[in-house]
Amino acid sequence: MNLSAGRRYKFCMTGRMRGAALLLTLATLTSPAGAQAVIGIDTELVKGRCRFIADDGEVGHYALKRCPGLGGARVYTNANVNNVTLSFKWGRKEAEVFSNGGLGLKLEWRGIKGKHGFKPNAVIVQRTMKDYDLANGRMDEHSVWSVIRIEPRNACEIAVIDAAANPGALALARTFADSEAPAVSCRNVKAKIVGSQTRWAKEAIGTDEPPPQ
Repeated sequence: MNLSAGRRYKFCMTGRMRGAALLLTLATLTSPAGAQAVIGIDTELVKGRCRFIADDGEVGHYALKRCPGLGGARVYTNANVNNVTLSFKWGRKEAEVFSNGGLGLKLEWRGIKGKHGFKPNAVIVQRTMKDYDLANGRMDEHSVWSVIRIEPRNACEIAVIDAAANPGALALARTFADSEAPAVSCRNVKAKIVGSQTRWAKEAIGTDEPPPQ
């Protein structure tokens, strides 16, 4: 290769590299905000920084607990003999999400982390539905994953997924939370069942329909 040919080759490659860099820059500038990666951050519902703030003493039928939250929210659980109520508070603004069944050990907050900090769009929590009608006084428990929409100073349950009836149920809950929750409004929303329409999923969202045969 002579000198002039080498210069032409170098100029050609430089031009291609500049063109590729320009296309990459344009793609970055024109990418929608929703293309940012969603991350999950866990907060505890037991022990850790959770604190009991009210109870009925030795009776053991009532216990109110406050736990840490994200996005400016505080998390409250109000437990009685059979059920646990989950609520979120922002100052004096309170949103009660559900009050039947039990709860898992943590909340998984799903959202975007930007220059102004973490902005949650949804929360995933494990719920335990209990069957007290079994023979011989036995009790059975069934787990569902709940997807909760987090809005500015508001929250609501938007979906449930039966953990046993759906392979990869937690991954399904995360996918729904990441793709669907940001567009959902808590105004007049009704929780839906994602995946198998089981008795336990229906019980979790409070429907009276009989389980599928």
